[in-house]
Amino acid sequence: MNDNEQPVPGGAIILVVDDSPSGVLVMKEYLEEAGYRTCHAYNGEAALALAREAQPALILMDVMMPGIDGFETCVRLKADDGLKDIPVIFMTALADESSKMHAFNVGGVDYVSKPPLLGELLARVRTHIALHTLQRRLAEQNAALQREVAVREAAQQALREHRDQLERDVAERTADAVSHSRALEETLARLRTAQEQVIKSETMASLGRLVAGIAHEVNTPLGVALSAATHLNDQIRQVAAKMRDNQLQRSKLEQFFELGSELSQALIVNCQRAADLMGRLKSGATDRASGQRREFDLGVYVREVVASLQPQLKQAGIDAVIDAQEGITMDSFPGPLAQILSNLVSNAQDHAFDGNGGRVEIAVRALGDNHVELVFSDNGAGIAPENLPRVLDPFFTTRRGAGNSGLGMHIIQNLATVVLGGGITVDSVRGQGATVRLTFPRVAPALSPG
Repeated sequence: MNDNEQPVPGGAIILVVDDSPSGVLVMKEYLEEAGYRTCHAYNGEAALALAREAQPALILMDVMMPGIDGFETCVRLKADDGLKDIPVIFMTALADESSKMHAFNVGGVDYVSKPPLLGELLARVRTHIALHTLQRRLAEQNAALQREVAVREAAQQALREHRDQLERDVAERTADAVSHSRALEETLARLRTAQEQVIKSETMASLGRLVAGIAHEVNTPLGVALSAATHLNDQIRQVAAKMRDNQLQRSKLEQFFELGSELSQALIVNCQRAADLMGRLKSGATDRASGQRREFDLGVYVREVVASLQPQLKQAGIDAVIDAQEGITMDSFPGPLAQILSNLVSNAQDHAFDGNGGRVEIAVRALGDNHVELVFSDNGAGIAPENLPRVLDPFFTTRRGAGNSGLGMHIIQNLATVVLGGGITVDSVRGQGATVRLTFPRVAPALSPG
């Protein structure tokens, strides 16, 4: 048999690397029965060559092999830009802790003892292929969002140039304004269209930050859950072996039950945490992307949005405190409201705290039977008195050199007034923070078709 073999037709490709032909045969048959395609190599050099050709979804790597061992083969895989992202599961008879740690240090994602339990091996293969697929999709989504941001920046530049041209045209044609009113109306219509495109682009960029932040948070509970499951499985095998040999002491059995309870609880808690994070991502993404009108509890929804922003808040060192009146039912647009809160957090991060962290407070209360008030305040640097009258103007920013567009607060005003049918005011004392006060009706007005 040759040192390597092309994959047979089927599902995802798995490369099996082992110097034992019988071991390779057993694993190949089991994996192919589960719907995977397989290829194999009997040494590290052949594995590297075959990996470049077959581009497998996962590699099962024996540690002890002639020539370069499994650890060195993994090091060379991770040094190759075309292969470094392929997950590697080590198969080893080495049971010492240092060997297991070395497996992770050279780039392995997991390890199984030899001879492996085929059911356990298949479960780990499925888990790591699924995780690798999710990571690849997230990378593709991030690339798409970066392209969307580039389009947004181009639209912003076009909008600025169009505004400048409009100002020049108005100055030159003031004396003949009546005859050119139709052209002016068309120009304003194009400006409104461009502004709507910028708002949509801002929404996509905000959604991208939400996806990236929660995806990063999901990795932690998934990793803890996988480690707990691995440890619990190892303990079960050890106890089963001692029981077969009639060497199991009552005290050891009690210790096993206690440890098993702790590990099971860790599995439940972390899997629930991951599920909650993904549910939060699904809810937030649906509202922000769709812009659909629906009924919702305002206080509950504000808490959900702020929870979805926790990765951004945590990274910026910002504590968020919510004081929301209960039982405020809205018939409105939750997506624009989420966009307003996201922009307010980003604005506080960039301007109020300048990356140094701080505290924001969000208060929600009813104003009579038909209106509500949302107050967003921070304890940051505040706004200079000469700038306060202009903070809602489009393109006004004190940080243009840092890449700010000057559209964040203007978009908030547009969403609050045009979409939600409300109003907005901004107050500030230099050095004592700023307060943004939004009021809008419980029942939002119908949006015009244009």
